[in-house]
Amino acid sequence: VEPNLADLRNDTTSLRKAFNVISAVDALAAHIHYWIEANRPDVLVAKDDTHYRQVLADKHIEFALLRDLAKANKHFKLTRSPRRPPLVSNSTQNTTMKLGWGEMEWADIGATINAPDGNVIVTDNSGKVRVVDAVVHWSLELLRDEMRSVGLLRARNTHP
Repeated sequence: VEPNLADLRNDTTSLRKAFNVISAVDALAAHIHYWIEANRPDVLVAKDDTHYRQVLADKHIEFALLRDLAKANKHFKLTRSPRRPPLVSNSTQNTTMKLGWGEMEWADIGATINAPDGNVIVTDNSGKVRVVDAVVHWSLELLRDEMRSVGLLRARNTHP
């Protein structure tokens, strides 16, 4: 995942690199679920990886957006969602744009590079514009926390 994110940050207007990192983070959620199933069934919270993504999406809006982006990029158009309407309905809601002051969500400012050439952005179904790099960043932070909580990733600032 990290090399894919670095690729996007080095080429902030590449839709291909944005789609690639979105898919990688979405797939990481599935890997975490199946690792938990095999190694920590005592903390298993979902019956399969789709359900696990839903559990994560229910508690984290950026992950919900990332999950819907991954599905929209894969299927082009989303017509149904497990519990609620999708945050993104189709892959054409991704584009490249240079954002000015006040056009970026506060949560995106510290998590992304406001690149001189612009960023890959997504406009969700409510009309809110989000920087894909930041959505990926916050989703990856959630997954790192999940991995730490089950022992798949060492906690920060610890030694062997």
